Amino acid sequence: MSDSKVGLLIWDSESAMLLHSIADVPGAVRLLSFSPDGRFVASSNVVGVTIVDVADGQIAASIRQSAVAQFRWSKDGTKLTTVTGLHHFDGGPEFIYTHMPSIYEWDWQNARRLKVLDTEYPQ
Repeated sequence: MSDSKVGLLIWDSESAMLLHSIADVPGAVRLLSFSPDGRFVASSNVVGVTIVDVADGQIAASIRQSAVAQFRWSKDGTKLTTVTGLHHFDGGPEFIYTHMPSIYEWDWQNARRLKVLDTEYPQ
């Protein structure tokens, strides 16, 4: 659950007890997804994706990628794929907003982008 004043709240679903309140998550949470093994939770916000260790409530990694519209964990939980409306252009770090989505595959533990799968503009 997200609270714009607090950041991210992690609750125990069986006991309804608040486990962690993570204030370092910037802005309101837009998307939320648990890793396949349930050890981590990824949340998207205005500046990117924040991955939190569910057991201790510590931020495990942050991916700086704005405008994330969707993300998905790999089956083994080692990669995170994000879909965004910000288009990446080869030859520079420039990002511009377009209606053509870009897909990025990340080694989330090292906040390293592995692949850029830009969509083509229609002819």
